[in-house]
Amino acid sequence: MRKHPRSKTPSHTPLSARPLTEFCAQCRARLSCIVPAALRRLPEREQDEFHRHITVHRYRAGVSIVRQGDIRTTLPLVCRGMVVSSLLTEGGEEITLHTGGTGTFIGVMDWLLERPTFSCSAQALVETTLAYVRPAALLKAVTMEPGLLATLLKQFGSQMHSIEHQFAAGQSRDAGGRILRCLLDLARNLGVTDQRGVSLPAEVTRTRLAQLTGLARETVSRSVRKLARAGLILHDGRRIVIPCVKRAEQALRRDRHH
Repeated sequence: MRKHPRSKTPSHTPLSARPLTEFCAQCRARLSCIVPAALRRLPEREQDEFHRHITVHRYRAGVSIVRQGDIRTTLPLVCRGMVVSSLLTEGGEEITLHTGGTGTFIGVMDWLLERPTFSCSAQALVETTLAYVRPAALLKAVTMEPGLLATLLKQFGSQMHSIEHQFAAGQSRDAGGRILRCLLDLARNLGVTDQRGVSLPAEVTRTRLAQLTGLARETVSRSVRKLARAGLILHDGRRIVIPCVKRAEQALRRDRHH
């Protein structure tokens, strides 16, 4: 597995958990996430206790968050940004599994199956903020307020659906379609709308796209140029922009039916 170089500056920054309610209020997943739901619906005393069992950290882009085999003591939750999960095979090959944006739990299957360690690694694709939730506190909250169970199950279900969608997309033989689908997924999670369209972070490079799609970098470069000629994306050498998301989605649907 690739080693991330050690830096003299901290790779992640602990953030105070005290303003967590304010932090959650600005989150795009606040209506479907178990953490703000628990902070809203639990009695005040239990809210404070639940709050104390959550710590928040911010990670720089490219930094390893957890490594395969690390002891699992918490359930990390993506609050902002995006993570890339990967698996190291017995042959020493690192395989990208999927990406996860806001509302994604890291190692959720390990928790459900009571594995003591993380079965895959996770790295910050862009600057990413995580809330580390103690599983015991989460279970206690669900026990005290059974209505929270539906929120938790929906959150898990949405995450599994996203993984299935990414897996199915990875089986396509159409390189351009795989890349366009990946770009649309990234745009939904990380895109910023400006006068040109929806801009993706500078960290979404051709090398990164090759990693996320499982394609060779040369194939990605050819496909990016082809998508640009078709007017589906813009690439100024630094950032990729999708001028019209609706048009890109329509092109993707047409390709699927051909």
